[in-house]
Amino acid sequence: MGSTPAESTVHDAEPHAIRVLLVEDNADAAQLARSQICSGSRHNQFQVEWKDNLQQAMIRLAKPDIDVVLLDLGMPELSGHRAHLAITSVVGTAIPVVILTSDDSAISRNLTIRQGAVG
Repeated sequence: MGSTPAESTVHDAEPHAIRVLLVEDNADAAQLARSQICSGSRHNQFQVEWKDNLQQAMIRLAKPDIDVVLLDLGMPELSGHRAHLAITSVVGTAIPVVILTSDDSAISRNLTIRQGAVG
């Protein structure tokens, strides 16, 4: 985790922009994900907000205006299915949670699927 605030917005959002909350503890991986999300979009189609820890992500999700969550399962506070469970405990089924992770362990996959993730 870096010493800079882990929140940034890519592009000024238009009213119809898809608001993405990226939950990723690695700054380089977050930058890569943001660039990939926004590289093919036209007219500021996506607004990406980044949080580098689960606590800040959960606080942000308690407020309105997020359309989708991109979640890394390898977070320092909780990893694997526990990270997914923490996020879904706040959003329920109201906001889609897309798992974007290098955690390819069978236990993480099976437990997140049991929690409602689609495999």
